[in-house]
Amino acid sequence: MSDADQSNAAKRPTVLLVCAQPSLTSSALYCFRGMGAKVIAVGDPGMQFLRYSRFCEAFVPCDVVGADPNRFVAHINALADKYRVDVIAPGDNDSQLLLSAVKDRLEASVFPLPTSEQLVRLNDKHAFHQTCVQIGVPVPASVFFADKHGLDPVELGERFGYPLIVKPTAWGGSDGVVISESAEDLRKRVIDNDDYRFQPLVAQEFVPGQDVGLNVFAVDGDVLLAAPQMRLGDEVIQLDNDRLVAFGRKFVEATGLTGLANLDARLDPEGRVTFLECNPRIWSTICHSHWCGENYVAAGVRHAVGRSPTGRTHISGRSVTAPARLLSDLARRRRAPRSLNRYERKAIADGISDPVLLFRRYFERSPRG
Repeated sequence: MSDADQSNAAKRPTVLLVCAQPSLTSSALYCFRGMGAKVIAVGDPGMQFLRYSRFCEAFVPCDVVGADPNRFVAHINALADKYRVDVIAPGDNDSQLLLSAVKDRLEASVFPLPTSEQLVRLNDKHAFHQTCVQIGVPVPASVFFADKHGLDPVELGERFGYPLIVKPTAWGGSDGVVISESAEDLRKRVIDNDDYRFQPLVAQEFVPGQDVGLNVFAVDGDVLLAAPQMRLGDEVIQLDNDRLVAFGRKFVEATGLTGLANLDARLDPEGRVTFLECNPRIWSTICHSHWCGENYVAAGVRHAVGRSPTGRTHISGRSVTAPARLLSDLARRRRAPRSLNRYERKAIADGISDPVLLFRRYFERSPRG
């Protein structure tokens, strides 16, 4: 490749985006769009709506969930050669699990990812709790159970009080998460509920306060980007909280994390931070971070192609409401155009640039978090 071609590729990388979950992939696409990447989407049949997305140059069907690894590797390598791909990247949790398992067999550069072994541990809520306890990161009191039949509502009530939380150790999103208000409620909704089949489980004390999160991009435990945020309905607010960042860094360094992660936490009325779990993947509001000025996806692509990071942007205090909500509020005159901040104007511009993603992301909720 000539020097001119290399310069053009550096300015506008070609990304092969492997995907299986509409909501997370749509969020990621806003970030790829923001960095000017040319995106070739490759994914399960349920992702075929991306054929009509203005943010994708093409869509190629390819099994992701339940894929045969050998056939997947051959297909991806052929596509990477055909489209002269610079980086192969995951759009969601399913695609990341697959790419992590086969990344050493892929011929193009791969977006920074945890190893398969790291993903298993990072996605496990009980393992997360154990790691945090060992390194001194605050977490709720928690007990592990192989299945729901080990739960003793009276004993748990004496230990934690009610309400308390029961959740599967390795499921994403809110699947299987139950906030029990009493021993009777725990029996009814979990123990005696034939439809509740999640296992293994953790029972956990309930921590009052505000849900917050720490967004991270790291390589081998070295945090390159980190910013806290808080979500209020459809609005995402970037925070300034040194304790949240410091504890998050401690966890990332201890686990040697590579890639993207969102650490869920609670902030109590006295300002104490309690960490809940780690989501080592693209998160649903990653596009909000981009609209506020910090593009985590772009940072990963830059690292994958060997380019130096652009440096951190101080985004605390900035906020963005989801573009579909903004457009709805404007249409119903709940908000006036002059009330929009510059980051919301950017979000609206992206939203109306691709109506397919706008409506798909608004109406679709990924069952796997």
